[in-house]
Amino acid sequence: MSFKNAQLAFSRQPKWFRITSYLATAYLCYAIILGAVIPAVLKAKLPNMAADVLGRQVELNDVSINPFLLNAELSQFTIFEQNGKTPFFTVESFALDVAFLRSLITLTPTLESIDINAPYVHLARLDNRADKANTQLNISDILTTLAASNAQSNEVTDEESVGDIPHLRIAKFQLQQGHALFTDQITGAKLDYPQLEFVLNDIDTRATIATEPQTQQVNRYAFDITTAEQGHVSMRGDFQLAPLVATTQISLSNIALAPLWPLSDNAISAKLDQGTLNLDFIAKFEALTDTFAFHLNEGELSLNDIVFSYQDEALVNLPVLKLENMRINSLIQQVDIEHIGIEGLTVKGVYDDKGLNLQRLFSPHLATTNDDNAQQNSPSAATSDSSDDTASDWRVELSTFSFIQGSLQLQERQFNDNTFWHLSQLSLETGPVSSTLANPIDYSFYTAISASNSAEGASSERTKGTFSSVGSVDATTQSVKGCAEIHQFELDQFQLYAERYARITIEDGAFSSTLAFKASADGQIDLHANADIRSLNVLDNTQSPLLKWQSLSLSDIHYSAKENGLTINDVIFDSPYARMVIDENKATNISALLVPQATHSANESAITKAQAPTTQNKDAMAIMVNHVGIKEGSAYFADHSLTPRFASKIDRLNGYVDNLDSRSDSAANVNIEGKIDGYAPVQLKGQINPLKEDIFLDLLFSVDGAELTSVNPYSGTYMGHYIDKGLLSLDVEYTLNHNQLQGNNHVVIDQLTLGQKSDSDQALSLPLGLAIALLEDSQGVIDLGLEVSGDLDSPTFGFGSIILNALGNLITKAVTAPFSLLANLVGSDDELDHIAFAPGSSYISKQGEDTLDTLTKALKSRPRLRVNIEGTVDAVSDATALAESMVKQAILARTNLSTLPADLTASSVPLSGEITDALTALYSETFNSDIQQERQHILSTLQQEKAQEEGNEAALPYIPSEESVQRVLNITMYNTLRNKVTITEAELANLAESRAKAVKGYLVNTGGLETTRVFLLNSQHHLQSEYSGVELTLEAN
Repeated sequence: MSFKNAQLAFSRQPKWFRITSYLATAYLCYAIILGAVIPAVLKAKLPNMAADVLGRQVELNDVSINPFLLNAELSQFTIFEQNGKTPFFTVESFALDVAFLRSLITLTPTLESIDINAPYVHLARLDNRADKANTQLNISDILTTLAASNAQSNEVTDEESVGDIPHLRIAKFQLQQGHALFTDQITGAKLDYPQLEFVLNDIDTRATIATEPQTQQVNRYAFDITTAEQGHVSMRGDFQLAPLVATTQISLSNIALAPLWPLSDNAISAKLDQGTLNLDFIAKFEALTDTFAFHLNEGELSLNDIVFSYQDEALVNLPVLKLENMRINSLIQQVDIEHIGIEGLTVKGVYDDKGLNLQRLFSPHLATTNDDNAQQNSPSAATSDSSDDTASDWRVELSTFSFIQGSLQLQERQFNDNTFWHLSQLSLETGPVSSTLANPIDYSFYTAISASNSAEGASSERTKGTFSSVGSVDATTQSVKGCAEIHQFELDQFQLYAERYARITIEDGAFSSTLAFKASADGQIDLHANADIRSLNVLDNTQSPLLKWQSLSLSDIHYSAKENGLTINDVIFDSPYARMVIDENKATNISALLVPQATHSANESAITKAQAPTTQNKDAMAIMVNHVGIKEGSAYFADHSLTPRFASKIDRLNGYVDNLDSRSDSAANVNIEGKIDGYAPVQLKGQINPLKEDIFLDLLFSVDGAELTSVNPYSGTYMGHYIDKGLLSLDVEYTLNHNQLQGNNHVVIDQLTLGQKSDSDQALSLPLGLAIALLEDSQGVIDLGLEVSGDLDSPTFGFGSIILNALGNLITKAVTAPFSLLANLVGSDDELDHIAFAPGSSYISKQGEDTLDTLTKALKSRPRLRVNIEGTVDAVSDATALAESMVKQAILARTNLSTLPADLTASSVPLSGEITDALTALYSETFNSDIQQERQHILSTLQQEKAQEEGNEAALPYIPSEESVQRVLNITMYNTLRNKVTITEAELANLAESRAKAVKGYLVNTGGLETTRVFLLNSQHHLQSEYSGVELTLEAN
């Protein structure tokens, strides 16, 4: 009743009151529903709905809506990880403010603001060991749930609605105090971005900022990220959606690269320890009718403080790498870079038997599998190739490149563990470089070099040489040209390498060179250079000078690969010096320097030979040296194995070798002069061409008036006598042509006088009296010419020992081969120490008489010599000859002939006649044998041999001719009779004595020698039975 009264009372109110009451009630209901009911429903239902969609636990702390201001806010919204405990995504608050009145006025949906406060997200790649082929993320389950939900939804038509972008305005979108965390359980990478800000101002989805300038800037955005390492990413710009256009200014400052390195999954062995990235550029992106274009300007990129290490040892330290003023234009497909600069790069490496460790440590770990090969052959690979061709249309233009203050520290372990090379002050600068490589690239390079046996020493060592080069590289023609200079490169840096092969010390020496070069990929090289090595000083293992010079200069060097030739205008040795010493153990200081090398196995040798390039078919390089000069050279030789010690020096060496040419038929001229011990002139002159494969030389080496007393240590040690007086002059001439060496040594020893004997136990047992008697003429002069022939290496010459060699060879030849010396005196090549006789004969042959005539002539020129004669026999041949002679005498006695034929032998006995009858009778008497049985036996033997020869013993018997049977019978009887005869030793001794007497008679009666100079030796008691003839020996009076 009261409700009806109230209703009646309300209906009686004025209309405006009733309308106002209706509106108030509706507004109140709107406020209650929007401000209380809907938030309560959303708070209760939204987490469950989100959980059903995402498959994750979801929490929502509160939902509030202001029905009066039309703004809404969600607070403490959280999506958990799969474990339901750890937050995956959280938002502290999400606020939306609708500009209702503005939307009504402009008829465009308009939002006053969207605020997202303190969002947090954690994205992670999971360690899915069960299925490594499929990458699993911590949102993979959400994606799977969403996909399943979409599959169960209603079908959606394939046709997409095409229309304009919906018109929407947002005055301000702001995300603040954001936090993003990315982790990778596989590599252990963790990227933490604790501060993330994103702001959009005056968003209008249909604004066209590119073509219609606005009175107020729209679609502006700002994006800022701060990393855990205090790096900063900033993006500022504006955009439009239709057509898509965006401009942006991006700045990355102090972005730490080390946290990103684990994402490489250890692609290389080296590890990035530290480094930062800085990047600034302005870019514009726009969607054109048929393409997408972007422009980048004012680009600046730098990498700072990059450090790569391996096993806690820093390998690469790069303070600064910068790219300046980069510009990219996708429409013309061109990248322009004004400058690339690298400053202070330091690299440490090791070179060993496996190569350079940096190459191994910085090479990607790529697995070579069949799948890779299949991928290369797949259509996708072809597509990749096609895209590469397209990418090649891009051009990159670099204005300048500079690499300054670089440093390379390299430990060389392949040959020596303790060699550290340090290249410091490394610099490389280039001119413009284009990816088309159409134009040559100019460059300049410089480095200082030093080496030491420790890393600290190499880096702190003073500069021990520099290398610089200026030139250009042309990739189109694949050629390079330029100039280079090596300045004062100190050779003692190679000490650690040299001592591996020789026990020497490179005390001093510096190499310098300037060169201009041209080279191309087809092997054409053209080089012009000058070079010198100054102040060389090499010590032996006793720290005594071994080799040194003031300077070695090579000028006007020209090498041409096209002409396959090397030309050097001048090679000048200034004050060269060499030293050779023989120690107490008779070892030279040279041989003591060599370090024994490990013997390679047969397999290693075979491999080395197989790998060695074959050069037999290649033309030898032409070498021409116009002039080789020696200024004030010297050499020293000492022999400490002698008592007293010997030493000699040759100095004032001056001379030249001119016109050495490997392709010329003309030889080089040689003229070198010096002095032995300061007074005896020595000279080498003639012609030589050692550069040709067929070496030619025609040289004369001469020594004039050298004192023989200076070689007393040698004569006393090896000859048993000291020399009181004597001079030596020597002319040695050698000619080598077509590998045949001919030598003529002319030795003159004047007034040789032997002194007292020495007590040397090394003295040779030589009859010096006989030697002098053989060599010295009536004037006290020994004048001999010694000819040699054979290999070039056979004769050896040394300034220090030339006198000893000449004298020693002559004396040795005299006492060991006196008959050869006598033959040389009379210009004969005959062997005069024996006379050959025919087997069984004591008659001197015509050749024997000629030999005795030559010997007689030689003995008359040396009246102090006597000759001894000893007859000899050959026990086999002489006995056989004597036995055959007795058989012939027995046959002759049974005939009426006065003599038998001189050439009668077993096979030449006549088939019939008086000789045959005598032979048959002698055989029958001697052996009491039936000749017919012998004949029948021979017939049977001949038939068997014939049958075996024809291989058919069953055929008709072979009947040899009567002549064949008789000839075989005669041979059998003759040889059997000869073998029956026995020759006694006494008969052989008589033959030897007869031969000796025949020779003495010829020398005395025919040759005219005094009987007192010819002696017969007793051959009866010590008969020589190995030679059929006479042996001769000499002795001094």
